[in-house]
Amino acid sequence: MLNVDKNSIEKAEVILNTSLLNEEIFFLENEIGFKLKEIYPADSPKFASLEGFGLNIFLKLEKENSKYNLTHIRVRLDKSSKKIKSKLLTSPGGNKVEFIIEQSYKIIKKFPNSIEINQNTHTWNNGRAGMLYRDLLPSRYGGYIIASHIKLDSIGKVHDRVHYHNIDFQVLYCLKGKVKLAYENQKNYIMFNKGDCILQPPQIKHQVIETYEPLEVIEITSPAEHITKINYDLKIPNKDKTSFDEKTKSFFLHYKHELQGIDSIIPGFNEKKMGIYDASAEFADLTILESDNFNSFEFLHRNKILFIYVLDGSIKLIDDITEHSLNTNDCFTLPPNKKFSLFYLNKIKLLLLNISGKLDIKVFK
Repeated sequence: MLNVDKNSIEKAEVILNTSLLNEEIFFLENEIGFKLKEIYPADSPKFASLEGFGLNIFLKLEKENSKYNLTHIRVRLDKSSKKIKSKLLTSPGGNKVEFIIEQSYKIIKKFPNSIEINQNTHTWNNGRAGMLYRDLLPSRYGGYIIASHIKLDSIGKVHDRVHYHNIDFQVLYCLKGKVKLAYENQKNYIMFNKGDCILQPPQIKHQVIETYEPLEVIEITSPAEHITKINYDLKIPNKDKTSFDEKTKSFFLHYKHELQGIDSIIPGFNEKKMGIYDASAEFADLTILESDNFNSFEFLHRNKILFIYVLDGSIKLIDDITEHSLNTNDCFTLPPNKKFSLFYLNKIKLLLLNISGKLDIKVFK
């Protein structure tokens, strides 16, 4: 006998396994009339929930001929449920009923103790809403953070819906292109252009509306794996202009690329602070560094994580024994309190995202 409080049951779903998740979603939505409600993870979806006609369907990506390709019922319990003694029941007729608690991901915060290099291999995954994703941080540090290069090559209306993410932090930087975005409580549409940055507070509802040029974006999120939930009732943008998250104390921010930079503590560089430190309640900081002249310097950082993306140019990064050549659209993550040397010959532009407080770099002259 399964010890479950019936009041804790959120919904029951029929599980359908498929080897073609995106195609299955398209079929169920467009041919049958179901509505997509949840999908995750965004960069390479493996699960999706759909609703329609009094039926809830949970789609699960499985390899062809998998031994798990059996249809059964999935009962979802809320997080207040007591620990259940069994997760699977079998009916007298042999049908399976699986009980699960609302999906949550275990995060083990692991911070870098060695350099992680990710060069532009042009390897892309099919993500949600027709977007292509390139994983910039495969280690993900115990599920603590994910960095993605996202692109939409097509121009025009985007097959996106009003949605939100179960996250603690998310920042977007526009590498190229122009796109119209909608957010709750932002009154007007947001035009997101090359060089712009957006801080999205946790669970803010938003939608990608339309691209005017091929689009490329850097998206950095914590935690790495999270559920994207669809909302069919809210029409955005709506009238009020407020977006503040009580739990994290973060607020919506749109930084526009036209703002001028200042001299950096790193000799020869101009820097732009994107306002992320204040908007994220000191969770992270985002900085753009630019230089037009040859330079070399030795440095270390004292943040928990320092992620650097080469927006333009070529550099050489040297640790104790190895020289790394990095070009436009390459990126790397550096461990704290370890010296590195950086060389470049021509114009260079870097994006720096650090976790924990303001950017803390020490330069050795």
